[in-house]
Amino acid sequence: MGLNANNVAAPKGNKVEQAVLSGSHGARVVQIIDLGIQDGGSYQGTAKPPVHKIQLTYELSHEFMKDEEGVEQTDQPRWVNEDFAFHSLEVDLAKSTKRYKVLDPESTFGGDFTLLGGTPCTLAIITNAGKGKHQGKTFSNIANVTGPMNVPGYVQPELVHEVRVFTLDEPNMEVFGALPEWIQDKIKGNFEFKGSKLDVALNGGETSTPKEPTKADVGDGDMY
Repeated sequence: MGLNANNVAAPKGNKVEQAVLSGSHGARVVQIIDLGIQDGGSYQGTAKPPVHKIQLTYELSHEFMKDEEGVEQTDQPRWVNEDFAFHSLEVDLAKSTKRYKVLDPESTFGGDFTLLGGTPCTLAIITNAGKGKHQGKTFSNIANVTGPMNVPGYVQPELVHEVRVFTLDEPNMEVFGALPEWIQDKIKGNFEFKGSKLDVALNGGETSTPKEPTKADVGDGDMY
């Protein structure tokens, strides 16, 4: 994938615990991140093969972070992320295909996720109880993404923050440095990090040419 990034500072920090979100929310794509080849997880106790994943971040148009006194900070809209396996658009049942066809139904960008920044959409957000070390906590998760709201007189607000795009084939270090540490760690944990352009940029050394994943290497990920 190519790189087309507007480099901006990360959103201002806010340590105040925020309310858990649910329901339908207007949003725009604000961040597209190439996570590389990641652990495929497991299904019914059986390990799945590694899979190429990407992360999309959506900026909610009408939900904002609140300060210690419960006042909305209109320069700090809420962000919601989702990771999913990255497949060819020919794989109809892949989540990546479903998301792309919603965000670019006319295929204006020819399948290029990096060009989807700023695209309006509607998120269906549900709550899920945390498991394991997160037991006792409640999390907001994206259940579905549909087209922008179509209500007479409604105008979708523009993004507050500028779009950020990060790809591993041409890593922009300003963009990488602006990402939260947990996302940086996830990218650095990808199976092809060692000897990659990102590894060289961070640690020096020589680049290696990662082998192209075969069908045996990369599974069906989150197709459903």
